[in-house]
Amino acid sequence: MLKRFIGARLHRQLFVWFGATIAATALVIGAVSWVTRPPDQPFGGGAPHVAGFVGTWFARVWDDKSERARLAGDLANALSVNLTIEDTEGKVLERVGRGCFFHSMNVDVRRGGLFLGRIVACPRVPRHGGLAFVLALLCATATVWGATLLITHKLTRPLSELISVTRELGEGKLSARVRLRRTHSGELGKLAESVNEMASRIERQLSDQKELLAAVSHEMRSPLARLRVLTELVGNTLPENANANVVKMEAEISEIDDLVGKLLANSRLEFGALERRELRGQDVALHALERCSLGSAILVDASDNISFLADPTLIYRALANLLANARIHGAQVERLEVRTEGDLLCFEVTDSGPGFSEAALARGFSAFFREPTGSNAGSSLGLGLSLVSRIAEAHGGTVWAVNRTPRGAKVGFSVKLG
Repeated sequence: MLKRFIGARLHRQLFVWFGATIAATALVIGAVSWVTRPPDQPFGGGAPHVAGFVGTWFARVWDDKSERARLAGDLANALSVNLTIEDTEGKVLERVGRGCFFHSMNVDVRRGGLFLGRIVACPRVPRHGGLAFVLALLCATATVWGATLLITHKLTRPLSELISVTRELGEGKLSARVRLRRTHSGELGKLAESVNEMASRIERQLSDQKELLAAVSHEMRSPLARLRVLTELVGNTLPENANANVVKMEAEISEIDDLVGKLLANSRLEFGALERRELRGQDVALHALERCSLGSAILVDASDNISFLADPTLIYRALANLLANARIHGAQVERLEVRTEGDLLCFEVTDSGPGFSEAALARGFSAFFREPTGSNAGSSLGLGLSLVSRIAEAHGGTVWAVNRTPRGAKVGFSVKLG
């Protein structure tokens, strides 16, 4: 029976739990009310005999107002009742205590068959009656509250774990799983199993894609390298007037190689395949200048050659993209500055070109943004600056681009130290 209840669907569990809570609350209120209840009859079990006795005594003193009042007071105090004396028309003649609203008993007063009036009696509510009601209410509230706490804990604990696991999956921790327990049954159990299956499939797919990325990287780079060698060999065997076409071929191959490198870096970011190593700002800058065939004289290092953790391939790619963008769109690279700002290491490239348009400043870091106005009208910034932005973000930094006065621009990115 218990196993069937644990394995029941969520709506059935809620129905049973709340039903049990209501039943328990009713039992608590009933028990407290039973303990603190007043007597059902104002004169106890011998009510009929006592009523006849009371009616006889009041018939004897009915015409004597003072004796009637004294008898009413003595009787009310002796039997701990509220007592009201009414005439034949229901008008109150005497009252001892409060009026009667429940558990009242009427005693007719007669003399020789003549109806003189009526005595209305009811038990006095104990002084602690109000306290007993409050106590019963508090007990009932505590019962419902305690049961609600158990129910909410039972429901929210697996949901909280599901939220935590899905948050970890969203942050890239694909090994996170929901730990299924005996209480994870019904809809919650099925949801937990679905989340675990989804995480396993995503982890397996990303693993396969990373392997494919590594294979494609090798397979594409190798023929491109061979093509470069072949064009150089062909160029050496052709007449001088035919070398122009070979140079164009080399330029196209270099551009394809550069685009492949950007696409592979972009895919690496998509898959979260970062391999962080300890690097130094000055070494990264010198390596990027060498790759772009620029001299080290334009390097301004204000970082004290500080070290940081980053993916070397992506950082080199980001800095090379800035230098290439400044050389192509900014006429000439004037300076490459490396500096620290708080817990960030900044790389900034300064050029002497026409600068960015307002549209480029706003959207220049978007993929394949095309310059609409100015001297660079119609030119495309491609994946370069977009990739820089994503690499900086993956390393806890930001990007920026500002125009200089009267000409030129500064474009840079930062990475988090430590």
